[in-house]
Amino acid sequence: MVFRLCGPATHALPPFCDIPIELRDTLRGQYELLNGGYEFDGGTEISPLSTEQIHKVTDKALKAGYTSLVVSGVFSPVNSSQEEAAADIINKHVAVHYAGLGLPGALYLTSNDGTLMSSGQAQRLPLHTFQSGPVNSLRGAAKLSGLTDGIVVDIGGTTTDVGVLQHGFPRPASREALLAGVRINQRVPDILSIGLGGGSVVRWKSGTCTVGPDSIASQLTSRALVFGGSVCTATDVAVRLGKLSLGQPHLTSGLSTSDAQQAWDTMQSMLTQCIDQVKTSAEAMPVIVVGGGAGLCGDALEGAACIVKPPHADIANAVGAAIPQVSGTVDGVFQMGSEGQKRQACLAEAQASAHAKAVQAGADPSTCKARPHLAPPPPPLSPPSPSPTSFPSLPLPPPSAPPASGPGPLMTCTHVMALDEIPLAYLPGGVVRLHVKVVGDLQIAAPPTKQWAPQNESDLQKPHQPAEQQQDAQQHQRSPQQQPRAPGTPQQQTNPGKILDNHPQQTLAPITQTPLTPISHPSLTPVNQTFLAASITSPASLAHTASGGSHGELNAAADLASLSPHELSQSGGSKGATTAEWVITKDHVEALAIGCGILGSGGGGSPYRAKLKLLQRLKEGAKIRVVPCSAVPDDAYVVDASYMGAPTVSIEKLDSSQAEAAAHAVLKAVGKEAFAIVAGEIGGGNGLEALNVAASMNLPVVDADFMGRAFPELQMMTTAIYGVPVAPAALADEKGNTVVVQTVANIHSLEHILRPVCTAMGCSAGFASAPVSGKQLRAVAIQGSLSLALALGRAVQQAQHSKADPVAAAATAGNGNLIFKGKVTDIERSTTDGFAKGVLRLSGLDHWCGQQADIHFQNENLQLRIDGKVAAIVPDLICCLDIHSGHSVATEELCYGLRLSVVRLPANTKLLTPEVLEIIGPQAFGLEDPHLTSLQNSRTAARMISHYS
Repeated sequence: MVFRLCGPATHALPPFCDIPIELRDTLRGQYELLNGGYEFDGGTEISPLSTEQIHKVTDKALKAGYTSLVVSGVFSPVNSSQEEAAADIINKHVAVHYAGLGLPGALYLTSNDGTLMSSGQAQRLPLHTFQSGPVNSLRGAAKLSGLTDGIVVDIGGTTTDVGVLQHGFPRPASREALLAGVRINQRVPDILSIGLGGGSVVRWKSGTCTVGPDSIASQLTSRALVFGGSVCTATDVAVRLGKLSLGQPHLTSGLSTSDAQQAWDTMQSMLTQCIDQVKTSAEAMPVIVVGGGAGLCGDALEGAACIVKPPHADIANAVGAAIPQVSGTVDGVFQMGSEGQKRQACLAEAQASAHAKAVQAGADPSTCKARPHLAPPPPPLSPPSPSPTSFPSLPLPPPSAPPASGPGPLMTCTHVMALDEIPLAYLPGGVVRLHVKVVGDLQIAAPPTKQWAPQNESDLQKPHQPAEQQQDAQQHQRSPQQQPRAPGTPQQQTNPGKILDNHPQQTLAPITQTPLTPISHPSLTPVNQTFLAASITSPASLAHTASGGSHGELNAAADLASLSPHELSQSGGSKGATTAEWVITKDHVEALAIGCGILGSGGGGSPYRAKLKLLQRLKEGAKIRVVPCSAVPDDAYVVDASYMGAPTVSIEKLDSSQAEAAAHAVLKAVGKEAFAIVAGEIGGGNGLEALNVAASMNLPVVDADFMGRAFPELQMMTTAIYGVPVAPAALADEKGNTVVVQTVANIHSLEHILRPVCTAMGCSAGFASAPVSGKQLRAVAIQGSLSLALALGRAVQQAQHSKADPVAAAATAGNGNLIFKGKVTDIERSTTDGFAKGVLRLSGLDHWCGQQADIHFQNENLQLRIDGKVAAIVPDLICCLDIHSGHSVATEELCYGLRLSVVRLPANTKLLTPEVLEIIGPQAFGLEDPHLTSLQNSRTAARMISHYS
């Protein structure tokens, strides 16, 4: 059972809502929403803990037979004290005493990051071991070869695993990881696997040779040619060409040399493609080949500086598992500010905390000497210009190298394994997410560390549940850290406590924590109320999939072509307006999420959470109608509903119903009733949020929005640009606080007034501006934007289904064009005025091989230069799409090694007048205006706008 410490926040997305139904049923999907949780600053409580409440739900869980209790608090990565306090309350209440496992010796297992974890830790956190197999081979390859940086190719009997070594450890994957269809908040290694191994079956047909993916590895010694069998395998090919000495070579004589050479060339081509996919630069890298099938790799491959086959390569996996090192991690939010000294102090504080955690995990303190300069500070930015935006200057620096003195012996010193620094958009004061991992030698002689395991199996275990299913009460690593604080605020100290994480529970030295001080505002009165637990006694409402019924849902086998909007009814409005409406089904939702992500142009936040809420609404029986602007009578009113704040905050602090509360507030302020809901912006998560609010208020949603994409500031809504009043406007938080701005002096004032209020509300709040009439709506709205999002998403899905190119399909559906394809080789970020600004550098692939592209962004992508020449610029949409899936990649997700296709989509004509360009054009962002001709002027674009409007 999950105990989520959240107070009134996060109720819109309960635990387990994004877990596949079959797995959810196995887990039983029970949860309690309890008082607690922190805002992003780690010091402001959403609500205080309630001991009585925790006692009550603990008794309920034990009576129901639950054996594992998980405590998860909002923003506990920043401040884990509430989780620790809750765990202490639970432990004392059930009188559980933890002791060691009683094993005769210390047992350690290998983890996903290449270090060891104790058996007790592995028992509580098995997720940390699931990909340790290929990681062991990477670590072993580093040990056997003496190389700490390079590409490792591990060839087995059925598959080949390819990964990258960085300072002797596997490079982590750049995007979120999925396990059994569930997103997991765990770093996993970046491993590419293909069906090539010693037992891979080789075939020839019509002059073409294929190798694998099917394999007879388990029967190689009886079915392969070289052992007297009848199946030609990759091993037979290598033996026939004299690359391997195995079995009885004369038995392969029936295989012609030319066929064998063709198969060998195919295998080398497969390996070359793998190497190219995992590389992050065009430079050649050393390649270390290990595994029982290492002989299938030749002595040279394109893109490899050299091929290294170390002695004992066939047991590299075992060697890697035997390397005695453990790690400690800090992952939290810090306020760096703009001063270099403060940044260095934050880094030192985080490294010291990670160092302490490594020692707690068993690292020998005498080897704790952090390697300096492993992750140097970013280079200085170019001096700010008078324009509203200043971007980092190019060229960007190459990835950092180890210090000149060298890394030292790999196994004899503790060092910083990872140091990632990611600025958070919309947060003031240089707030960044800092991830630091320190690795050190295991102190073998140390006494066994106390593990969290039940003293008696009956205390927490059901008879039918194996002990390895016992989970820690907290799945993420938590540690007290330096917290963001407002300038001039004195530091405070927090009481050290036991850490409920994936490392042994020990007491850390006190670390200063000081919360940001929220701004004072007359409308922000303190809320002092207790929220009762929102108990879900039966997860039945979440544990089944609606099939058929009144919602017109399509089954899984439905043709994707049927997902386009369709007219379901024709009804006259109050003034004779014709309504051509369509009804949202669950099969539309994924396509809409893909399309809204593309229209975000790198910003707008992920549609993922809004998609989950929408699917839940549909399961509960909601009927969500989409109507065109023409269906809204002239004297009827529509209101926009969305979220304002930092997208990264919403990853940890899920929303409740703040957007709906903001909509109600502005309707009350003007004394009007809403005819329908409209999206404030179609790009990103807000594109779907209007659908959720419409479902809650039982209103239709208009097929339109006020941006045509995503933009970072409120004055960039078309209502504000074209002179339609945007006030009264409202912000609402989850605690019941609502701020209404009755009037504003100009279109920029609303942004300046509400942005700090949003920060005081936890950097995530519901937003709504003044309702607009049907007549005003048709004059200023970007019409057909929901239909366009659906068309983009449906095109991507259809291409995936038919094995076509999803990127080309998206470009065609949006009447845009593919203008670059490349691999991310460098990225520079900074946070200025609360915005994530930076430059992304791509090295060209395919047709663009040898060229270089730079993308300037400010939350959204603003300008693309190819070899220094401007190729696309705002207000046209510059969309970075995953080269394989066609899904959008947000600016906060950009990282080294990603392969992206850059698509340019045309801006709506309402965004192209000179008056509008002053507010949302290149000069508004401090960019050079090259007087590009927008794609909007093309005839195909005009046809698209006509179609979707």
